[in-house]
Amino acid sequence: MHSPALVRLKEMDVTRLDFPEGSFDAVVASFLFCTLPEELQAPAIGELSRVLKAEGTLRILEYRRPRGGVRLILTRLWAPWAKWAFGASFDRYPERHFAHCGLEITKMTFVFEDLIVLIEARRRKAVL
Repeated sequence: MHSPALVRLKEMDVTRLDFPEGSFDAVVASFLFCTLPEELQAPAIGELSRVLKAEGTLRILEYRRPRGGVRLILTRLWAPWAKWAFGASFDRYPERHFAHCGLEITKMTFVFEDLIVLIEARRRKAVL
């Protein structure tokens, strides 16, 4: 039998996290970057990388613009509403900022057709 874990939820700006550097073995973000404007993508990735321990893991679950077929048509129809309601876009690619922020992609997997992708990255080892 497991004992309950003590959990504290904190609300904060993802571009200015109130945690010390190297606080976490892993960081997970689900459908966060599809709602962040392009100018906040790199600062947010930088902060998530900063709070990871050396060789820590980042996992991001995000929407993607499908390549074709019915899903492409549906996302084109849904896109104006998603932008209005959530500020969301199917055309955000946070992994473009990984290398600059000290991260390297270890795996990219579509978990639902070509609409939802799981991106896994590791914080690069510090070179002495």
